[in-house]
Amino acid sequence: MKKYVFIIITFLFSCVKDKPNPNITNNTTEEKQILILNEGAFGNNNSEISILSSTQQKVITNTAYANANATSMGDIAQSMIRIQNTLYVCINNSNRILALNPNTFELKTSINSVLLPRYIAPISSQYALVGTLYQNEIFVLNTETNNIVSSIQMPYKNAEAMVSYLAKTYVCLWDTACHAIYQIDNTTQKIDDSITIQVAAPREMLLDINNNAWILCGNKYQNKKSFLLHIDLANKQVIRQYTFDANAEPMRLTMNETKDSLYFILVNYQGTQPFNGVYCMSITDQQLANTPIIQAPNNSYFWGIGINPHNQHIYVSDPKGFTQSSTVFEYTKSGEFIQSFSTGIGSNQFYFSK
Repeated sequence: MKKYVFIIITFLFSCVKDKPNPNITNNTTEEKQILILNEGAFGNNNSEISILSSTQQKVITNTAYANANATSMGDIAQSMIRIQNTLYVCINNSNRILALNPNTFELKTSINSVLLPRYIAPISSQYALVGTLYQNEIFVLNTETNNIVSSIQMPYKNAEAMVSYLAKTYVCLWDTACHAIYQIDNTTQKIDDSITIQVAAPREMLLDINNNAWILCGNKYQNKKSFLLHIDLANKQVIRQYTFDANAEPMRLTMNETKDSLYFILVNYQGTQPFNGVYCMSITDQQLANTPIIQAPNNSYFWGIGINPHNQHIYVSDPKGFTQSSTVFEYTKSGEFIQSFSTGIGSNQFYFSK
């Protein structure tokens, strides 16, 4: 575990047992599915996609991509997003974006012109933005042709979260020198405004039911304390600023289906308390939640979280030090344990079919 923690610091500063069945196909059209992205262990080219049936609640396969393509996805699957009829997966350390058939997981094309791709955000029916690590640049992807058609120069590096609202996209640049959220016009694909903040390194962002932004900021490993900001995008003003304990490391900001409750993980890589589990708060709360609704098991920590829109159940992953299969736990929305599943290496993201 300590070895992988070192990798995390340097790189970003990135039960029901599975019973493989060769006769199972990767057809997700028959019932609701939960896709689980497994980033893999750094340098091992063992990223994968797991498929979980949301009705039968069992793992169908942990090797959806390999089954469909007879090869590895690559090294460090950072994120996935479905845009129309394509599932895009950013394979960060392999410097490529995989465009997949979302029903069969067969590869449509590999986009190899972006170094260290991180996240993709659609901005129109034809275009999406691609953020990258270590570069002052965001790339524009034509989602009809799957070609990179242009780029946008940014004032700082590490474009992470990108959220569109009213024909604008708001971008978090996870750079310790950055003290602003940048606004890109979706039509011109150029920066046309910014929102100044008093803290550094904005990283994760979501919109609530009122279309106000919630933004996680900070970088513990570069001595930048973590904050949660609540921002009114209409007047570009900070509504409230929440301050985390200096020892807390928040990540994976998530919302429920009604967008009135926030969830996030606090990570303690030593696997001890405090600040190690899943926390929940209402968007009207005046202070941060200080007690987890789900405490991470002893000698472990959580790495991914997802809220099932169909029943509000909470899914979280224990990456087991990225040396063995992850365990995914399912809980009720109030944090009561239901069951667990064995998935791939380093499960980091959940996609729930509608």
